Amino acid sequence: MGTVILPGGAYGIMEEGAGVHTFFETSGSPAGIIGSYGHLFGINWVWAAGLTVFHSIYSISLPILMAGLFFPHHISKSWMDRD
Repeated sequence: MGTVILPGGAYGIMEEGAGVHTFFETSGSPAGIIGSYGHLFGINWVWAAGLTVFHSIYSISLPILMAGLFFPHHISKSWMDRD
């Protein structure tokens, strides 16, 4: 499971931090009231931690789990195999 959570966290950091820059929002949309808490070095750490966990679970882990449930006969095979 750790092999899925770590790339999920990296995805969350890249999308929200580097892509749409919500980690650096001080207030307003999309951070809302959370945007006024937890700032250090220009980063909203409360928002950053929450979105990193969110993307680890909902954007990466859950789709992989659902694919395994929908296609159980392929769960033991690598989907990225070069054969």
